[in-house]
Amino acid sequence: MFYLSEKFQKMFAEDGLCKQFIEASPDAIVISDMDGVVLAGNSQAVHLFGYGDGNSIPQYVNQHYKRAEDREQIVASLSAGDAALEVEAEMIGCDGSVFWASISSSVMDLNGYKLLISIVRNISERRQTEANLRESEKVARLNEIRFQKLYSLAGMADADFRQLYDFALESAVKITDSEIGYIYFLNEEESELSLYAWSRNVMPHCSVDSFPGSYHVADAGVWGESIRQRRPVIINDYECCEVKKGLPVGHVPINRHMNVPFFDDDKIVLLIGVGNKKDEYGDEDARQLTLLMEGVWNIVRRKKADEALLQAYVEMEAKVEERTLELKKALAEQENMLEELKRVASTDYLTGANNRRYFMERAESELDRLTRYGGELYLMMLDIDHFKNINDTYGHSVGDLVLQELVHCCVSTLRTSDIFGRLGGEEFAALLVHGSVESANYVAERLRKAIEELEVRSGDRIVKFTVSIGLTMVCVNDDIETALKHADHCLYQAKARGRNRIESYCVPDD
Repeated sequence: MFYLSEKFQKMFAEDGLCKQFIEASPDAIVISDMDGVVLAGNSQAVHLFGYGDGNSIPQYVNQHYKRAEDREQIVASLSAGDAALEVEAEMIGCDGSVFWASISSSVMDLNGYKLLISIVRNISERRQTEANLRESEKVARLNEIRFQKLYSLAGMADADFRQLYDFALESAVKITDSEIGYIYFLNEEESELSLYAWSRNVMPHCSVDSFPGSYHVADAGVWGESIRQRRPVIINDYECCEVKKGLPVGHVPINRHMNVPFFDDDKIVLLIGVGNKKDEYGDEDARQLTLLMEGVWNIVRRKKADEALLQAYVEMEAKVEERTLELKKALAEQENMLEELKRVASTDYLTGANNRRYFMERAESELDRLTRYGGELYLMMLDIDHFKNINDTYGHSVGDLVLQELVHCCVSTLRTSDIFGRLGGEEFAALLVHGSVESANYVAERLRKAIEELEVRSGDRIVKFTVSIGLTMVCVNDDIETALKHADHCLYQAKARGRNRIESYCVPDD
C-alpha cells in the first residue's frame, strides 16, 4: 500500500486492521481529500493506473478523469448529502490509455478530516460486451423490421400506386435505420428527376419555401450521382463530399446519404434515397433497399398490366354505354318535350301563371276531395282596378308588366298548397286549400295589402295599382262554376263599394 501523506500514514498506523482490509481488496481503492489530493491507495490502484512505484503516483486524482466534470459531479453529490454514489466514467492511465471504470464513492469522517474513498473497477470489457450486445440487438431488430416490411408488402396486392410508393418510402427509412428518405421518378430519357415525396418526418424540420417539382440530372449534385454511375452511391461524410452542390436555406441538414437507382429492364424508372443514419451506410443497406423496391415494383408492374386489360374492357364498355346514352338522351329529350308541351298547355304564356283550363282541372280535383273527405275550401277572385286606365296611360307593354308583377306577388304571398291561375284579361282566381274562415280572410287581406304596396317600375316611371277581391266558401254540393259565380258576384260588390277591398260570402240576387 502507498501513502502520499504522512498525517494519513500515521492514522493508518494506529489502525492496522483497516490498512489490511484496504490492501486485501480485489478492487482498486483510492483515498483522497475533497479537493482531489491523493492520500493513499492500494496495490490494485497502482496496477490499474499503470504506476511502477509509489514515487511516480500523481499528487492529484483529477488528472485520471478524462472528463473533469465527472469527478466534480461525484464531489457535488456527496457534498449535498448522498451517503454513497456509483458512476461510470472514462479514466486515463499513466501511459495515456483510456478505459471505462465503475467508481463507487463515499465520504468518511476521520478525526474531523473528510476523506473521499473511491473503489474503482475496470469495466472496459463489460462495456464492450454490452456494446456488442446492443449492436447484435440492433441488427436483429433491423432484420425483424426488414422481414416485417417484406411480409407486409406481400399483402398489398390490392393497394393503389400511392399507397405502394408511400409504403416503400417509409419502409426505406425504417429498414436502413435512417432519419429521412425520398423518392424521385425519372422520365423516359433518364434526363429529368420528378419529386414524388419526402418521408413524413422531414417536413416538420424543413423550412424551405418550396421544393422544385423536377431537376435535370445533369445539374443535380449528390442526388444525381447514382443515376450517372447507374449504381448505388453511399456517402458517409456528406460535408466532405466533392460532388455535392449544397442545400437550399432551411433544408434538413445532411450528414450521411445513400441512394439507389431502380431499373425496369435496362431503364432507370425511379430513385430512392435515405439519409442521416447514425452509423455508416454499407452494402447491406443498399441490398435491402433494392430488395424492397423489387417487391414494390413487381406489384406495380402487375397492377399496370391489370389496368391495361381493364382499360381495354372499359373502352369497349364505353362504346356500348355511349350508344345507350344516346338512346336515353333521345328518350329524355322526348320526355322533356312532352313535359314542356304539358307546361305550355297548362300555363298562361304572358304571366307564367296557371291558365284557366289547368286551374279548372285542379279546382275540380279539390272539389272532389272535399266531397270525399270533408273539410273547408275557399275560392278567391281578384281583378285589377282601373286596368284599362293603366293600358291607356302607360301602354300595353306596361300593362303586361303589371300583370306579370301581380302574378309574381300572388305566387310569393299565397301558400304553397293554394292553387292560383289567370282566368282571362286582368281576372285571376285562387283556391285556398285546407283553411278556415279566419285564415281565408287573413290570406285575402294579406294579398290585397301586398299588391297595394307593390311598385312596378318601367324606365323612370313607377306604376302603382290595387285589386278588388271576392271571396266565397265552396260548398260540398256546388260545382266549380257555381262557386266562381258566387266569387264573381262578391268581386263586383267590391268594385261597386269603392274598389281595393274584399267582399266575401255574397250570394247573387235571383
